[in-house]
Amino acid sequence: MIDPLTLALVGIVVAIGSVSQRITGIGIALISTPVLSLVFGPATAVPLSNIAALMLNLTILAGAIRLVDWRRAVTIAATAAIVIVPVARGLRDVDQALVQVTIGIIVLAAIALTYWLRGSRRPMRDTTLARISAGAAAGAFGVAAGLSGPPLAVYAAGTAWRGPTFVPTVQAASAVTNVIAIAAAPRVEVPFSVWVGILAAVGAGAVLGSVLAPRVHARHVENAALLLAAGGAVTVIAVAVH
Repeated sequence: MIDPLTLALVGIVVAIGSVSQRITGIGIALISTPVLSLVFGPATAVPLSNIAALMLNLTILAGAIRLVDWRRAVTIAATAAIVIVPVARGLRDVDQALVQVTIGIIVLAAIALTYWLRGSRRPMRDTTLARISAGAAAGAFGVAAGLSGPPLAVYAAGTAWRGPTFVPTVQAASAVTNVIAIAAAPRVEVPFSVWVGILAAVGAGAVLGSVLAPRVHARHVENAALLLAAGGAVTVIAVAVH
């Protein structure tokens, strides 16, 4: 059983992440995974985050699938698929506190690298190797910490990839990654109210994000999401090492 206040917190966090992802392409895992890890523990939080992200991936794709850059999406998704199963097997006996610390460090490192690459005057070349590297990192981080989005954000920042294809293409690649990561993870057992709350939060966040997308600057939303994620990551690390 989960108390109403905690359930409301989970719903708010997932909704904020969903708004961010609908506008910028990333956000739900970055913002929600640290909080879900504190509430349910990493073993439940990671697959739960992946399930919420998959719901959102499909919701966004339903209205924007025609804009997907399939060459990018297939390369990233195929590489991610290759690394997910071996990483999942290697993590089965890892201490949960260590996983929590790793989640926090991954989030902070991805945020720092994203800001650093944004400030670079010479973007990286968008090569096949860059896409493969992004896909491999997305797969590994997705199954280990529910964080397939940050490596894709780093890749996008490094190659200066923006425009109308970015958000739907990231959703297509992430959907494949999330499906495989969910299949490779242990079964998630949480109260029915949690599933209802997450589904409602994802739907509300996607709708609100669609309304706000034409009215707000995506960079401002992304900055806010990164700051929230950083705060959550620091909290997760502090709790794990306490």
